[in-house]
Amino acid sequence: MRTLTLDEYRNLLRRMPEPTHEQIEGFAAFVTTAHSWYKHLPTWPPGVPMTFFLDPCAGMERVVDRRGRVRYEHRHRHGFHYSSLETREYRDRFGTAAFARGAGTGTRVSLVRANRSRIVPNDDEPLVFDRDRKELVALPEEVVEAGTALVSGAMHPRADLIILVHVHAARHHGVDWRSRWPTDWPEESGGAATLAKLFDRVEALLADPQLQDDGGAGSTCGADQVVYELLTAERARQQRGIVRALERVVAILGA
Repeated sequence: MRTLTLDEYRNLLRRMPEPTHEQIEGFAAFVTTAHSWYKHLPTWPPGVPMTFFLDPCAGMERVVDRRGRVRYEHRHRHGFHYSSLETREYRDRFGTAAFARGAGTGTRVSLVRANRSRIVPNDDEPLVFDRDRKELVALPEEVVEAGTALVSGAMHPRADLIILVHVHAARHHGVDWRSRWPTDWPEESGGAATLAKLFDRVEALLADPQLQDDGGAGSTCGADQVVYELLTAERARQQRGIVRALERVVAILGA
């Protein structure tokens, strides 16, 4: 896999407008639910590194033909994954913003067409498509470094569900769930006080499951509204981290 120089990367993006701050913020919110992160990422912060960058083929389908050749196609309707937006909608909302989730973050699903070509995930690795050479290429190292942010399952609105699932599972198997509880919490998200409130709420729910509040109709929480609300500041903190990562990439390209 060839790695681009910074100038080569700039050249690939030369005809693409920079995403606006509003598009970057919208993209950060989109990423938090683009996959079921609460199932696939470590629940607690600091989490794992994820790469955010600009991709001239953002929002398009990556297609691999039966000979292994790669091409990109515009998506003219919603794709088979719930986050696979129509290309025009994606570009309107997010511009060229893209992410690479990395290894070990959930299942990969390919769609095989009648002509034996495959639509494959394009958010696995920090790669972009060089249209002139018709090949996938790796991002410059400085772009990967600038575009990396730490994320965890707590960024997903349903993270409250997986916390309770893990606690109940540990209790069912005779494991002391308290020993698996995090020892610190980002100060920006409430610090030790928020962590203590989360702990107390989980203990209360274990003692009396009737206390569980699903938030009612229209709620986006997974299981308990109180836990969901206690995680709100952490979701927002991780979104800001994504925004800052993309803004660093934009700044490098404009330097």
